[in-house]
Amino acid sequence: MNGNIAALDLWTQAWDLILAGAGNGDHPFGLTYVASVGGQGVPRQRTVVLRSADRERAELRTYTDRRSIKARELKANNLVSYLFWDPDTRIQFSGHGPTHWLPRTEAREVFDQLPKHGRKAYATQQPPSTPLERADDGLPPDWAELAQQQTDYAAANFGVLVTRIQYADVLRLDREHNLRLTASRGGNEWTLRWIVP
Repeated sequence: MNGNIAALDLWTQAWDLILAGAGNGDHPFGLTYVASVGGQGVPRQRTVVLRSADRERAELRTYTDRRSIKARELKANNLVSYLFWDPDTRIQFSGHGPTHWLPRTEAREVFDQLPKHGRKAYATQQPPSTPLERADDGLPPDWAELAQQQTDYAAANFGVLVTRIQYADVLRLDREHNLRLTASRGGNEWTLRWIVP
């Protein structure tokens, strides 16, 4: 690849990777690092599954427990930052934007489609990060015996986070030409600008 690539080409490549990774745990962009900042101003990162993406709206969706620290941090600061890396294309995408909860009725429709094993993360008896006296998954002791319908209680803890990316940084590492661009959004228009890698 040469350094004459158009900014739109690299931007398109990055979004192609995001769309390919959405809902695909085997794709490098299927798992992403998400950071939020709480009241003390300390950024906290965690790995989440990218559930869906919309290129036109520049929206990314992930699932989370509404009782989590991440959920509390969103009350203090609704900005969430995503970081993706693909070792094959050597493209890194970092972007952030305002984040909100999908309405509960819509989230419930998503939850109802989850298999029992997909509900485990939201079915713990205590909120995430609750201290324990010994190692334990936090699920009810009879979890293995519960029918899927008996796990519906976890819907109250389940949420879908929707982030609309407003600013992004795309880096492509290459032996010949490292390339990097920024993308900022004003309304529905993106401004792409090359910057020094």
